[in-house]
Amino acid sequence: MQNLLINSLLGKLRTQNPQAYQELVSLMNSGKSPNQVLNELLSSGKINQQQINQAQQLANQYTNGQNNKPKRF
Repeated sequence: MQNLLINSLLGKLRTQNPQAYQELVSLMNSGKSPNQVLNELLSSGKINQQQINQAQQLANQYTNGQNNKPKRF
């Protein structure tokens, strides 16, 4: 789920806040965990809780959509 959250956040930040997007990409490439990255961006004020919540909603929608797909054999 964390990767989906990060991917959703990346998509939103790319258009809404390019500077935070670049920092997120840089932090992810540094080997930090997704939780560490989100906490750093949140505490620095580069992203806000509302942006995280929106990204989490998108990630949840995607996950729920994947879980409802018929299984292939």
